[in-house]
Amino acid sequence: MSYSVQFTGTGSDDTALLLKRYTGNMANPWRSGTFLWDQSSGVIERHSEPDGKEFQYLLWADLPAPLDYDPGDEIMGQNFAIDEVNITPDKYLIEAHRVPRDKMRLSHFREQVAGNLGRLHGNRLARQYDYRAFTLAGLGARQAAVTKDGLPVHSGGTRVTRTGGSVSAAYPRSATGAANFRADLRELGREMDEKNIPRTNRWITYLPQILDVLLFDTTGTLFGKDFIDSFDGNKVIRREVQTIDGFKVLKDRRGALPNAATNNGPFPDSNISSGLSKYQADFSIGASTGQPVAMAFCTDDMEQAPLAVIEFEPMGHHVQYIPERMEWLFLSWLYVGGGVTHPYGLGSIEVIT
Repeated sequence: MSYSVQFTGTGSDDTALLLKRYTGNMANPWRSGTFLWDQSSGVIERHSEPDGKEFQYLLWADLPAPLDYDPGDEIMGQNFAIDEVNITPDKYLIEAHRVPRDKMRLSHFREQVAGNLGRLHGNRLARQYDYRAFTLAGLGARQAAVTKDGLPVHSGGTRVTRTGGSVSAAYPRSATGAANFRADLRELGREMDEKNIPRTNRWITYLPQILDVLLFDTTGTLFGKDFIDSFDGNKVIRREVQTIDGFKVLKDRRGALPNAATNNGPFPDSNISSGLSKYQADFSIGASTGQPVAMAFCTDDMEQAPLAVIEFEPMGHHVQYIPERMEWLFLSWLYVGGGVTHPYGLGSIEVIT
């Protein structure tokens, strides 16, 4: 004959009266890192401004060809031109949470809530602006060449496309996929060479799927010791590519690559039709425009960063108790304005249909 003792339970739950003991461990699962917002690669030129509604960047057009001259003739002078790019402020970007007094009072982990919300806010704001920066970069790579008064100002962004209808079809996990991507990257580099883009500070970053595809490279030129320096650090066994076909690989501080937005990363991969108009664009796979799998950023010693951010207020945090509502307000904000300043320093590799 069996029996059970139910003094610890209620009804069918024989442990209902027992305590749930808090271990003190509150983890924040891993999220995407930031790749452009707080990097020192020179991809974004930023400076602070006290006020103003629009900010001007000037670009020289190329000068006309020199003239053959006979002494004694009147020198009339030649035309020259200067173009401009203007950046406007965004709206305030905020993270805000309200916590009622009773919930704060009853919660046994209230100290972790109060102590960590500001840090989590800062991380989330940085990741959101990283996404916006990648969106601007994708748009900049699609910009056309510009002339002013018949003189060339710049040759526009550089964009290489591959048909396939999906990333996996365009770049399969095989030697063929690796060859496809390297062919596209080399095409991107060649077109930048033809636009006189300096080769010294060329950065490339790509989706993690592309790294996986590159590990199938069988040419020996990506991982073979006869083709790379030990400093480059390309190693199949560690799943590492540091330099590839003239580009340095841009990663976050943890050594990770950027995921697509559908995987909570900063790489745009959909039709963005809401929010501020400057960040709206179609990055879904289509007939003419597609999904970026890689983006390139080129800079030089003259501080010609392809992107710029005007900072009116750096990231700020505020905690306030509101007596009439009997609740706490946790608020963080960022007040900046971003834009493409030198699109000729941007490039992308996109998959189209």
